[in-house]
Amino acid sequence: MKEKLGDPPEGVKDPQILDWCAEHGAVWLTTDIAAKKQHGQSAKQRRISAVWYHQPKQGWSTRQQHWVITKFLERICRELASGDAVHFRVGAGEKARLLVEWRTPRGHLL
Repeated sequence: MKEKLGDPPEGVKDPQILDWCAEHGAVWLTTDIAAKKQHGQSAKQRRISAVWYHQPKQGWSTRQQHWVITKFLERICRELASGDAVHFRVGAGEKARLLVEWRTPRGHLL
């Protein structure tokens, strides 16, 4: 049986994560698709880059999580080095693909 990704630690809410990412120039990595629907626009407005992982219904094992992240890490780093706020969508499984969902050119105002 595969272990599933767990919920975030109690007490750490998405707005706090967004604040921390904005303050530190960090990228938000999450499998919480509800958070994408609820906070995606706010992340874009605040120029916070995000990677949205769409995990399979049965969940991911730790090995699968690491495989997907390392498979796309170099490309994500190259895209982020552009200085644009970038949002990615990553699929699940052996045929997982990395898609750039949104990008803001430098100097562009929303």
